Amino acid sequence: MSEHLLAIAPFYKGWGEYQQQLVRAIAPLSADDFALRAGPGLRPLGMLATHLVSVRAGWFYFVLQERDERLPEIAGWD
Repeated sequence: MSEHLLAIAPFYKGWGEYQQQLVRAIAPLSADDFALRAGPGLRPLGMLATHLVSVRAGWFYFVLQERDERLPEIAGWD
């Protein structure tokens, strides 16, 4: 098992920093900001952020078997 983890470690390099940058970018946004769309017919920023959070929660719960009771609810936000 540890050999497998070492083999995938390069794919996760910088993951923590990426997450912190994402939090710093989203945290100060207002409801009006979350309603913005990049163009007509495209999803608003709030929907994209919700999708990102819900998919990650589902991945942690269903794939990685993290058994936090809040994760299935968050995974259903999408």
